[in-house]
Amino acid sequence: MQIAPTKELSPYIKHYLFLESEGTLSKKLRLFSDGNTGMVMTFRGNLISNTHGTSTLNYPNSFLYGQISTFRDLYLAGKTSIIIVVFQPYGFNHLLGISANEMRESIVATEDIFGSKDSLLYEKLSEVSYLETKIQILNAFFIKQAAKKNLSNQNLIHPTLNYILKTKGQ
Repeated sequence: MQIAPTKELSPYIKHYLFLESEGTLSKKLRLFSDGNTGMVMTFRGNLISNTHGTSTLNYPNSFLYGQISTFRDLYLAGKTSIIIVVFQPYGFNHLLGISANEMRESIVATEDIFGSKDSLLYEKLSEVSYLETKIQILNAFFIKQAAKKNLSNQNLIHPTLNYILKTKGQ
């Protein structure tokens, strides 16, 4: 299920994705090279990746991914519950102060970026079952992140970048 963030966060976050799988078979989840960055939190089950068909890579329960140049296939093993925060192409930098270039082609455990705040967010989200409550927790966390940044130039940057995206760079 895809849910929009609060209007206050829409310049930084494109949407939240909530994925649930009750089956026991592995399912494929594809990360697209769409210019967006994201945050993935797995609450039940595992996310794995086959690297060239020979070895398996297990991802951390919570990680950030940077812009990628080709798609990546991840596999959901068994019953899963996942939240994906898809940032606007420029939202990652504005909210977290990390250049997209630094995260390009990377997957980084969220604890390496947020420290203990990540554990608190993950714990809060894992303790609730109602979708509305999860959305409130996510919105509150990212609003707090936005409040720490000087976003005074956002009134100029957001419409300019939207125009560039809308016109496909023309």
